[in-house]
Amino acid sequence: MCSSDLNGLGGYTTEERYLRGLESAPAHTTIDRMMYMDMKSMMPNMLRILDRTCAAFGVEARTPFLDHHFVEFAARLSDDAVLKGTESKYILKKMGEGILRHDTIYRDKSGFAAPVTPWLQGHLRQTAREIIFSDRARARGLFNDDSLRYTVERHENSGKGVWQVWMLLIFELWQRQFIDGEL
Repeated sequence: MCSSDLNGLGGYTTEERYLRGLESAPAHTTIDRMMYMDMKSMMPNMLRILDRTCAAFGVEARTPFLDHHFVEFAARLSDDAVLKGTESKYILKKMGEGILRHDTIYRDKSGFAAPVTPWLQGHLRQTAREIIFSDRARARGLFNDDSLRYTVERHENSGKGVWQVWMLLIFELWQRQFIDGEL
């Protein structure tokens, strides 16, 4: 759907930055380096989101696994205690046995998805269209008009491609804030 490469990124890729950080992480094993990178790159943003979300709804959140004694203990664990085969959080699951039901501990992960489809088919539908098809967005020349129209209309008519439309909307809002310096 891109009609040209994004300008101004100078060949920057997130993967390269992550790999550079991984190589320079002060840890001995690959798993330790990966956990270090998670703590340095992902955790601050996740905690910021948690804090803002909880504050918005007047909820007091606790993060017991971030107690510094627990983090220091976890950092000293062997790779085998952290990861057993392809099973992650091995030691944490073992600690829960006898306290929680087996099917609770070993169930598949489930996320907390935002209700994007109802938003884009409801109260955000017209706003999303106005932003995605705005003269400002089209002047960037990043996307083919026919492809954009197909993607948005496909979602409006069938409900398919909701995440494509959502990403187009968020991308344009990101452009306005971080590239243009205004919303």
